[in-house]
Amino acid sequence: MRKLLSVLLAVAMICALAITANADTLDATTTTASKDVNATYVEGAKAGTVYSVDVAWGDMQFTYTDRSEGVWNPATHTYDNKTEAAWAPAAADSGNITVTNHSNAAVSVAFAYTPAEGSTVTAAFDNATATLAAAVENDVENAPKATVNLSITGGTISATGKIGTVTVTLDATEETTTKTVTFTDNSEMSLANESGEVYLYAWNGADISINTTWPGQKMTKGEGNVYTFELDVNTYDHIIIGNGLDSTAGGKQTVDIDLTTLGETYNLSVSGFDSDAGKYTVSNS
Repeated sequence: MRKLLSVLLAVAMICALAITANADTLDATTTTASKDVNATYVEGAKAGTVYSVDVAWGDMQFTYTDRSEGVWNPATHTYDNKTEAAWAPAAADSGNITVTNHSNAAVSVAFAYTPAEGSTVTAAFDNATATLAAAVENDVENAPKATVNLSITGGTISATGKIGTVTVTLDATEETTTKTVTFTDNSEMSLANESGEVYLYAWNGADISINTTWPGQKMTKGEGNVYTFELDVNTYDHIIIGNGLDSTAGGKQTVDIDLTTLGETYNLSVSGFDSDAGKYTVSNS
């Protein structure tokens, strides 16, 4: 029994020492106590780059109508209603290819046409490449996309069949330069819609590259009325900021903003209204 009591007493003393080591005593002369608060930093895992690009094809069907000699007119000794040989798509969108970027990185896509063996038919795209911005988190509906069109440019056929092959190639190696576009909404001339959303539409003035179809992609809303967007400025040099609505539903938007004239930073805010254009002007600070 005495041995058991000795053990219990030793344990009690150890506990008392532990408590004392992390305790302060306040009395009439020592009325405050303080202790430093420390934190341990654990680096979070970085998201890897995942590439995923959807390719939606037109039916790639074209019709070749050979030259028609027309109908002999004995009164004039001529052929009436003669027509020249011509190529035409089977439908308006037969030659369309739409690529949609679901990757968390910007990508470039190249389009090529190769004639079938022995074929003399040639074809070309209205744009041989397209550059797509990275997809925005939680915004699948507005994933960046671009559409190019293939048309037949020459050659003839004498039978129905394959005339060539179209190849779409993803280039995920191109380095991009991303900068933050910051937009501070003006409460007196607000561009946000009723849901507090602001959209950014970007394009390249030299080609058809766009970040997505109009009205663009939602900017990320921060505290108050500040919105941000990560934009690849190597790909896009013009933007428009608006509320995502069309003109019949109360749409509001800025004038075209040429990023190349703004310098290295983009801290934009509404500064006025262009009554002739019906659009808002912005300043950069």
